[in-house]
Amino acid sequence: MNAQNAGALGVVIYTYNATSPFAMGGDDPNVAIRPVMISFQDGQDLVTSVVAESTSVIFTASAASEQATEVGNTMASFSSRGPNLNTYDIIKPDITAPGVKILAATTPAPMFSAQGETFKYLQGTSMSSPHIPVWLHCLRSQIVPGLKDKLNQL
Repeated sequence: MNAQNAGALGVVIYTYNATSPFAMGGDDPNVAIRPVMISFQDGQDLVTSVVAESTSVIFTASAASEQATEVGNTMASFSSRGPNLNTYDIIKPDITAPGVKILAATTPAPMFSAQGETFKYLQGTSMSSPHIPVWLHCLRSQIVPGLKDKLNQL
């Protein structure tokens, strides 16, 4: 929002070193511009190039690639992925799961939303937590020596 308020037409964000770019988006109707994320190295190279005035960044209305369909089962941007950046001796969480845009069953007669839908995208801890036991069950069902004992300790 700050970039838009300052008159920006677009935003290029690059990741921390050794992390991967991810799809950025949102549904705030007040945000008219959309950001794009690139890798750390590409970001460093772009900054160097722009500072040297050998590259200009141009945003256009036409896509340079095909439109990507955003799908569910994604990690929330605010979810901890570890390690703890304040103290590297704490590596938490032990396990995590997607909790954003989880396709879930819902009542066809909800109190505050459209009637007649039996599935909708929901989010939150209650959507994330079922992924863990299913994931563990899938791992336990595989024949991997020693893995079952390790999983039972979790």
